[in-house]
Amino acid sequence: MYPPFGIMYVADALMQQGHTVELWHETDAALEEFVRRVERARPLWVGFSTITGPQLVPTIEASRRVRALGIPVVWGGVHATIMPQEVLREDYVDFVVVNEGEITAQELTHQLQNGRDFGRVWGLAWKDSAGRVVVNPERPFIENLDDFSPRWDLLPDVSAYLLQSGPFDRAIPVYISRGCPFRCGFCYNEVVMKRTWRQHSDEFILNQIAWLKREHGINAVDYADDYLFGRPRPMKRLVEKVNMPWSGQVRVQLLKPEFVQWMADTGCQWVNIGAESGSQAVLDSISKDQKAEMIEWGVQNLA
Repeated sequence: MYPPFGIMYVADALMQQGHTVELWHETDAALEEFVRRVERARPLWVGFSTITGPQLVPTIEASRRVRALGIPVVWGGVHATIMPQEVLREDYVDFVVVNEGEITAQELTHQLQNGRDFGRVWGLAWKDSAGRVVVNPERPFIENLDDFSPRWDLLPDVSAYLLQSGPFDRAIPVYISRGCPFRCGFCYNEVVMKRTWRQHSDEFILNQIAWLKREHGINAVDYADDYLFGRPRPMKRLVEKVNMPWSGQVRVQLLKPEFVQWMADTGCQWVNIGAESGSQAVLDSISKDQKAEMIEWGVQNLA
């Protein structure tokens, strides 16, 4: 189970403006407790990060229960971003935050408290007084990712997200960048992140990992980014600065023998490779921009 990074960042954005925020990793098993907690707290709004698939089932039920309490429901994340109009046809969703949510959540909160002029909030989809869906202009992406931090301290139990990575039993996922410049036809990045790529500063990443190591005893890092080596040389230097066992995603084009040796020397435990298919026709049909023989070449170098 991965940490809910999206709402961890949104929580920080709201706390920077003086709001009180609670985080909850909602599941079927925790539904009743979650609803009771919302009923007691009566928050200004409740937000859900969404991804298409069976994961939506508990989100839908929780949204219905929260909306029945008269509390506005906000959906964000990949699913809601891709289809805001369809989401807002449901009576249990009041707002959709499209793409990155930090600043949009700040402005939505301000309007709920002070003005209710939702047309002024870029990156927001909403319903007007007649129930018609309105999709506002998209918000530009955040230029400096360091402006907001994932609020690990708000998670009820960080240990729930620890992973086994080789012999290391306290690895934890971290995100150091957003987006990917490639155009794979099956991926959300082309639609949601518009093939952009941005990264936190080294100082930001080092401070976050140092805090996790000090407060939660992590002993390895799982770099969970979609495009980890967006800048190979600076990323290699960062991995060396972190100086901990690691794992992550790597495109096969990088897997030259000398790069694989560097991975081994710096404590890489495992890598994910987006092979997708051994058929060149299939790879071309999904715009993978990758040769089938290169996959075999990369795997052989890893071996």
